[in-house]
Amino acid sequence: MRIRLGAWMENHGYTIVSSFGRLARRPVTTLMTLIVIAIALAMPAGLYLLLENAAEMSAGWQGAGQVNVFLTQETDQAGADEAAAAIAALEEIAAVETVSPAQALAEFKAASDFSDALDALAENPLPYVLLADLQPGLEAARIGPLTSAIEARSEVDFAQFDMQWLIRFNAILSSVERLIHVIAALLVTGVLLIVGN
Repeated sequence: MRIRLGAWMENHGYTIVSSFGRLARRPVTTLMTLIVIAIALAMPAGLYLLLENAAEMSAGWQGAGQVNVFLTQETDQAGADEAAAAIAALEEIAAVETVSPAQALAEFKAASDFSDALDALAENPLPYVLLADLQPGLEAARIGPLTSAIEARSEVDFAQFDMQWLIRFNAILSSVERLIHVIAALLVTGVLLIVGN
């Protein structure tokens, strides 16, 4: 057993020395092989790091998301307050701000050049608007059902999520993540073949 173990160690020692000798005799080929292995190992790591940074960025944007809820023209102050309280009670909502028609008209006048035309209106055409801030870190997949649930209320004309692009962006990130896993598996297989060779 001792002789067999000694022969095994001697054989491996000879193989190590011989391998390093062959690598030293071909420095250019060795360097190129090492560069290929380094790139193959670094590429998936770099892509994954890029993906993580993009995901963190989207999480920050997502936390600042807001659903704009436009109430029907017939809804009065009491109805707007009731809708605001019901929407604020949802777990996905952090806070709700009510914008009255008068306040909205004043802001529109200040931000546009149509103040004279707006003054000529017989009545204010703007409805009550609720600005519903989303909870920080809310998953993009929950925003669509949330918007639909808000729109189902009788006093709501329609609800609009002002960051619909974020849902598409997160879907793209998910696809890219799966692609990176496939690329990483192929590159690791390539590295094993190179090292084995």
